[in-house]
Amino acid sequence: MNIKKLFHFVICVLMATSINAQQNNSDWSANWSDTSKISAKYMSQHIEFLNNQYPYPAKPRSQWELSIGLGESHV
Repeated sequence: MNIKKLFHFVICVLMATSINAQQNNSDWSANWSDTSKISAKYMSQHIEFLNNQYPYPAKPRSQWELSIGLGESHV
């Protein structure tokens, strides 16, 4: 009986530690006012957007990311 309770406790702890997988990190979100992410080709559209003369922001530069997943990490 004690082993079963211990097993359930361990499962609950593991589930509680993995809840933070869906947190929103503000560093990853796009900032519409950041001009460093806009290429020179689309800068005129972005300036018009910032001056409320164009309804849509300019297309940001493509950003590539290379990573290797080695399992679950807790920061």
